Order: sequence, then structure tokens, then C-alpha cells
Amino acid sequence: MRAKQTEVRFLIETKFLEKLKDRMGEEKATDVMRTALALLDWATEEAAKGRVLFSSTEKGEEVHRLVMPELMYVSSLAAAGAI
Repeated sequence: MRAKQTEVRFLIETKFLEKLKDRMGEEKATDVMRTALALLDWATEEAAKGRVLFSSTEKGEEVHRLVMPELMYVSSLAAAGAI
């Protein structure tokens, strides 16, 4: 049985979407958004576990922490036991 699906519509700047499609090698906006939501799902799961997200070079240098109010919100809810 197929899971229930919801259609989501929103406006996004065309240049921004085209840049993402080109960078990802995708032809469809739907595929870009599916990937983006999968990444957001993973990031919020990590935040709910009290983890923080970083990026770095392959050698582990130039470390940068991903700071998003949305992830901080999820972390605070998890710390309070709300999720």
C-alpha cells in the first residue's frame, strides 16, 4: 500500500532553483525539493539527538558549524523533553 502523500506548493526565486538544479544535476524541481527535505529531515533528527552539524575540508580542516534557528529550536525542544 502506498503511503499517503501531500502536495506542497510555494514560490521560490527561479535563479536560485535553477542554480540548485544545475549544481545537483537534476532536471526537475521536485527532485531538488525531495532531496532538500530529506536533508532537513536528517538534520532535525540529529538536532533532536543533541548533535550539532559541521562541515570541513576532507582533511578535517576549516571547520564550520551549521547554525540555523530551526535546528536550534529542535535542539531546545529535545533538551526540554518535548520531542
